[in-house]
Amino acid sequence: MNTTLRHILAAAACAVLGFAALNAQTDVHNDNAAGCGFGVFNDGGEARALANTARQNPALYQRMIERAKQGPSRLMLRVADDIVNTFVIRNRQTDQYDEVTATLVYQGSRARIWVDNKDKANISQTTINALARGLDSLTPSKSRDAQLSIILNDEAVFGKPAPNRFDLSNPDIEDFLLTDIKDNLIGAFVAGFFSPWDQTDNPGSNRMNILYIDSHEGLQGGVPSILNTMAHEYQHLIHYNTNNQSEIVFNEGCSEVASILNGYQNRSNNGFLSNTNWPMFGWNSNDGTKVLVDYERAMTLMHYFTEQCGERFLTAFNETKTTGMDRIAGALKAIGDNRDWRDLFSSWVAANYMGNFNQPYGYKDRLSNSVPNAFASFTNTSFPDTGSVSLQQYGSAYAVYSKPGPVRVTFHANQPMRVMAMLYRGGKWVECWQLESNTEYVIGSYATYDKVVFGFANLSFNGQTVRWDINGVALGADNESRAANGLSIAEIAPNPATGPVTLRFTTPVAGDATVQLFDTRGTLVRTIASAEHFDAGDHELSINTSDIPSGAYLVRLIQNGRGVGRSLVVVR
Repeated sequence: MNTTLRHILAAAACAVLGFAALNAQTDVHNDNAAGCGFGVFNDGGEARALANTARQNPALYQRMIERAKQGPSRLMLRVADDIVNTFVIRNRQTDQYDEVTATLVYQGSRARIWVDNKDKANISQTTINALARGLDSLTPSKSRDAQLSIILNDEAVFGKPAPNRFDLSNPDIEDFLLTDIKDNLIGAFVAGFFSPWDQTDNPGSNRMNILYIDSHEGLQGGVPSILNTMAHEYQHLIHYNTNNQSEIVFNEGCSEVASILNGYQNRSNNGFLSNTNWPMFGWNSNDGTKVLVDYERAMTLMHYFTEQCGERFLTAFNETKTTGMDRIAGALKAIGDNRDWRDLFSSWVAANYMGNFNQPYGYKDRLSNSVPNAFASFTNTSFPDTGSVSLQQYGSAYAVYSKPGPVRVTFHANQPMRVMAMLYRGGKWVECWQLESNTEYVIGSYATYDKVVFGFANLSFNGQTVRWDINGVALGADNESRAANGLSIAEIAPNPATGPVTLRFTTPVAGDATVQLFDTRGTLVRTIASAEHFDAGDHELSINTSDIPSGAYLVRLIQNGRGVGRSLVVVR
């Protein structure tokens, strides 16, 4: 065994100098041009590549046929002092298979690292040591558990892969091959990939738990970028064992979160925020620019659900065999979370705009400081007015009204959807209402808002067009005292008031309701009840007016995004 390999194998048993600097990194190489090749290299083209290899390189094709006839395990070969092996890897540029001879440069408790002999001179021992530490020992301080390796962190959250058939004496070992991945993307490159073909006995399969890591463009991002890719790809290997029928958006979303959980986050979601209205289950494998947005969309969704529901959601999600949004519902049920996926999805649409953490609408760890681009913006709009937006499958979109004044608005849709109305004052959001279709809402008649943002959430597998009608109303009009659903203020007595008054109101359904007192400028004077639970029926609350100046005030009652109000006059 050569000196380099002996040194690396010994390093597996102890911490290596230099890891403190690696572990202290808070920001890694932001390589948003890098992508996973799971969709690119698993497009059903393996048989075509085999046929092309048979025509263009019959000798290699015959070796592949012979290897397929062997048993599932084959011996590693020793050449001089090195342990070497031959692998086959699909070349997307020539659409056939290549044969790669690689040398074993690291073998630890759970990972083996192979380097393509063509690249041995370009990959330093320092780089191999750092990769070995990440795979077998420690991860950065931002990791979910910095004392665990990438492999153990991934397994703690997502489950375990199938045993490795390549080495029957060591079935828990995982193989990583550093080689130049020949992709055909435009505007991006494949940093790594896992191929389910390797889990079969077909010609072209390496019949092992092998993950391919790019040694050219991928290496330019530095060690943290490669470790990011390794954490990402290892999740794919696990996912294939736990749910090999998974939609690619969910599989890739889990892999993106795996990188985050291991402390190797290096991708923002600015591309997704620039246009959130994409089909949820669409995937642009052959378009390097669009597919990066697909990754960001998948990452953003799964990251939000992880923050909201915890890592146990990911564990259950990987084991849930249903498809589509039913899979999210099944995972929520499995962990005993009674929330409807539609509520969480709608909250996600609001969180993407509002940003910082504020249950249930924000992120603890934002992926970007940007806000989604609005498809339409209005300032000092003349009413009446109408609008419309065509929403993609489970897509989202945003319309911004600046200084709208008091308005009535009704949304019209033929399929399930929701609108998250985000209300801003003084540059900060102060309320978020969940609005349904075909119901009239009044916004701003009892409190002025600088900005109202409508976040549209399509809750349907099908695309649909949502229309709305919006009209101005008079500030503080008492004809708001009863909403269409039965929410109402029956009486404020005595009115005018000199001291305590009694507010009598009706809530049509059980749930949280808020009661607030505003002056005629829309300034909040007092909160009488803040998200307080009320049963369905009639209620009374006392409002103390003895410590507020004489004048006209507005009492506002809000439940489930619907609001009603009445005037109150205080005299001394």
